[in-house]
Amino acid sequence: MKNRKSMKKILSLAFILYMLLPGCKDYLDLVPEKDILTTDAIFEKRKEFLNFMNSCYQGMRSTHGSLFNSPGICGSDEFMTGEYVRNSVYSEINNAYIASFKLAEGQQFVSKPLFSIWGGGSSASVNRYVSIRYCNTVITDVDKVYDMLQAEKDQFKAEAKALKAFYYFELMRAYGPIVLVPENIGVESDIEKMQLPRVHVDTCFKEIVKLFDEAIPNLSKSDDLESGRLISMSKEAAYAYKAKVLLYAASPLFNGNQWYSGFVNRDGKALFNTAEDNNKWKLAAEAADEAINYCESVGKKLITGTSSENTPLLNTITDIHESSSMLSYFDSDEYIHEVWLEKAPDELYMRCLRYNTDHNYHRSDVIGALSPSMRMVELFYTNNGLPIEMDRTWPYDNRYQMGKENSSEYKDVINTDKDILNLHLRREPRFYANIAADRCYWKRRSFNVELEPYRNATHGVEDNRVMVDKPQNLTGYWVKKGLPTHVLGFDTSLPPYTVPTIRMADLYLMQAEAWNEFQGPSGKVYTALNMIRSRAGIPDVQDAWSNYSNSPDLVNTKEGLRGIIRQERMIELSFEGHRFWDLRRWKTAHEEMNSDLKEWNVFGEDSKTFYNNYEGPVTVWENNKFSAPRDYFWPIRDEEILISNVVQNPGW
Repeated sequence: MKNRKSMKKILSLAFILYMLLPGCKDYLDLVPEKDILTTDAIFEKRKEFLNFMNSCYQGMRSTHGSLFNSPGICGSDEFMTGEYVRNSVYSEINNAYIASFKLAEGQQFVSKPLFSIWGGGSSASVNRYVSIRYCNTVITDVDKVYDMLQAEKDQFKAEAKALKAFYYFELMRAYGPIVLVPENIGVESDIEKMQLPRVHVDTCFKEIVKLFDEAIPNLSKSDDLESGRLISMSKEAAYAYKAKVLLYAASPLFNGNQWYSGFVNRDGKALFNTAEDNNKWKLAAEAADEAINYCESVGKKLITGTSSENTPLLNTITDIHESSSMLSYFDSDEYIHEVWLEKAPDELYMRCLRYNTDHNYHRSDVIGALSPSMRMVELFYTNNGLPIEMDRTWPYDNRYQMGKENSSEYKDVINTDKDILNLHLRREPRFYANIAADRCYWKRRSFNVELEPYRNATHGVEDNRVMVDKPQNLTGYWVKKGLPTHVLGFDTSLPPYTVPTIRMADLYLMQAEAWNEFQGPSGKVYTALNMIRSRAGIPDVQDAWSNYSNSPDLVNTKEGLRGIIRQERMIELSFEGHRFWDLRRWKTAHEEMNSDLKEWNVFGEDSKTFYNNYEGPVTVWENNKFSAPRDYFWPIRDEEILISNVVQNPGW
């Protein structure tokens, strides 16, 4: 028995050394090969310390907003593609493979979980506990740096606390209850001290909020950060992330979730609350108010006011596009926090509009095979700001028939000389800003590109069937959102881009949701929603539902407004990775994620065959699968369960 215990301790020590110590390589790669520094030396001078501090951000920098590294972008049902993209490495140089499609298909495994951030490797870019170890080291040792003013030491300590809180939050939304690490554990410690248990979700949330509260007073606002540290945790970012954390704490997945009533630690202590606490929504609402007030005080706002385009609609579309477009510099008034997109060329070429091989603009590495699902195409509102099935003035029953636009309002948005599918007519400005559809225009550089997705047309497929060995656009649509206007699809060089991890629109929607859940419809809820809708160029929510809806009373009830707020959020934050997580925290993923994906017959050579004889979309993907409650949380890798002695998530 003693030998078995000794052997287990040896294995655990070896595992911890593997998980934690090699993680320093991320930092050591930043210093010359022949100048490997000890920890004491790293925290002696400011220059070496800044290199180490940079490593603390690697987990945030490497995953967010990326098709290839973030589970949220393609892990739900927003994007559609075929077998080629799902199973291929697009760029051997960057190892650009979109593994998140496997999550939507239910292909998660205990032996080797996809996007494992609980363990999963010795690098801070993968293992959040390595990142947390770095943060703990900064918190305890930054005061040793001799050539740094105390105010700056306090700032870096605050950044480390805010980052630690952020990494805890990332772990929680993926795994539920986590292990908290107040301070680093020495590798010489007893095995019992190393094997920390998972902690009740309420305790985890309280610790995250506590870290943010401790950090905020000493954080700098983003305008005061040095030019080389623009992705650093700012005061406004910490306020915004704290509000998001409290929103999750109040949401159904974590607040009174009966599914996990039997989820307990090895000592029998519960890890979830099973009684809903409505006051958590109040805390979330107040945190959103606080974050908005601070962000507005330092100049953050929704992007509006474009006046250079030819029509009011084009000005609105430009505002919407600029609110979330990839930027090559940190200058957006709407972005609260943003990160570099490390594989920008591959991201753009995967999504950019593809031209056929006989076209002057054809480029072989632009494959344009990542497209929006029909679910997202139909999710956007009508021009009256209502769901298409609830606008009594919009031709819902004839949406798959052809029509024509005769209003000059849509000049340079839709080809007004040709017949167009009714589904693409009289939609809200966000539809035209985000979705590229048949016979609609897409502004690229200084000219408009008319979309021609039929087979053998300018942007259509050249094959007569689905191919597994080549990329194809299988929907007949493209996503405009995020793509810089100046990238036409054949540019030879691209600058590094940034993408938002959180922006002002997200905060206003959090505010509306939290106040509605706490006390039902109120002025605060309507005001927050209407700020988003005003920028989107649609009527205020009360006016839209009262004057055009076939269910006008929905806007006046808590339950009705809940659905309205959720759809508003799905539209405004579409294709940014939020839907993946929101469906989980609302506990609706199993309702949304198990249905087939339908699209158009992209092998049709005219409108009749392309639009399936005007009988509606055809099924093109049947493999999405979501099992409740198992798939709401990631599995912890089985090797980690064996060594760390933590309990596994239910269903795994």
